[in-house]
Amino acid sequence: MRPFVRKSGAGNEVYYLNIPKDVVEAYQISRDDNFILSVEKDSEGNLVLKYTRVNKA
Repeated sequence: MRPFVRKSGAGNEVYYLNIPKDVVEAYQISRDDNFILSVEKDSEGNLVLKYTRVNKA
C-alpha cells in the first residue's frame, strides 16, 4: 500500500492511507466515524499504525 500525498497550505504535504472496501464493510466504518491514530515502533523497528474508533456514527 502506498500513501496518497496531497499538498496543503504553506507548502506542507498530507499523507493518506486508503482503507480497503472489504475492511470498511467488515467493521461497518462510515465517513462520519472518528478515529485516533497511534504510531509505535515494534521490537524489529517496524512502524505500527493503530487506529482506534472513538465515535461511531
